[in-house]
Amino acid sequence: MADPPRGFLRRHARKFVISACTVGGAYALYKFVQWKWASRAAEEEARRLDVARLEHHFESNQRTCDMTARSLLPMLRTSLFEHVNVERLIAALKSSSSSNKSEVWNEVKTKTLTQLLVAVYSACFLHVFLRVQLNIIGGRLYLESAEKEDEEEKTKKKKGANFLPITQTVQTRYLNLVECLFDTGMIGLVKFVDDVVERRMDEIGLKERFDATRFSQFVEEIRRDIEGDDQTSMARLVGASLPTNGGIFNVNSQSLSHAEKDQLQGLVEATRDFLENPDFCHVLGKCIEAGFSVAVQSVERKIDKDAVPLAKLLPMVVVDVVPTLLKDSSEFFNRIMELPTLQKFAENVYDAFRR
Repeated sequence: MADPPRGFLRRHARKFVISACTVGGAYALYKFVQWKWASRAAEEEARRLDVARLEHHFESNQRTCDMTARSLLPMLRTSLFEHVNVERLIAALKSSSSSNKSEVWNEVKTKTLTQLLVAVYSACFLHVFLRVQLNIIGGRLYLESAEKEDEEEKTKKKKGANFLPITQTVQTRYLNLVECLFDTGMIGLVKFVDDVVERRMDEIGLKERFDATRFSQFVEEIRRDIEGDDQTSMARLVGASLPTNGGIFNVNSQSLSHAEKDQLQGLVEATRDFLENPDFCHVLGKCIEAGFSVAVQSVERKIDKDAVPLAKLLPMVVVDVVPTLLKDSSEFFNRIMELPTLQKFAENVYDAFRR
């Protein structure tokens, strides 16, 4: 008589094998799915951390833009008042003989409005130009930081001097480009605006009265002459203050290594491309629109309900309005900084250079 257990096993061996394979396969599948989910969760967590780090770095970069703009406003004010010195003309009026007071008054008319217009234009140029510069640099530094954390990816991406870490010397030379706005850029902008204002002011007498509506309309008329109605006209205005052919891009590359010169040239060319892009003019136009809205309202608050003669209005602009606009805590400054269009443009610049 056969051993019952052994006979049972022999009769059901195939079932046992199939069951063992099924259980083993199910367990293997379970472990695979578990590993896959863990791997996916780890990847998702890594992506979330990357997004959080990117957002933190970008927001920190925008705060740097704002602080830099605030720190440069005193230089902008000094340059503006130096190149459009209305105070000197007013002092000359008090000491001038009656024979040439008329000429000095005509110059005061022109220079006062030129100063107001250039204050708005130059401040807007400063904000948008800094957004381009600092987000180009910020995007590149983020890329370098990401590459350092992944040596294998770094080796794949890094090709020649363009992907070498940007040295502090190159960063400093590049960021010094903004100083052109206070020198040759200011000279070009003042001349561009002053020529238009002078033609318009020839038609206006000192006794002509302005109420809030009339002043707003007058500024709009002058702005149309300066900015035009298309991108080409705005590009000419940009070119007057930020000349892309020479001028602002005459950077000092002395004492730099060959690799550093390549880096600096790459940053300069990237900046030139952004300045010549229609998006730059569009964003700048939005900033200018917001800036003039605040500037004109500031002048209007100085006007009583009744219209005032131009001769009375001009000192208000020189003494109260322009200096207030160029304070770092002014409504004018904050309005420009908070523009959604400017923020979106900054994101696009940053994103282009972090990939």
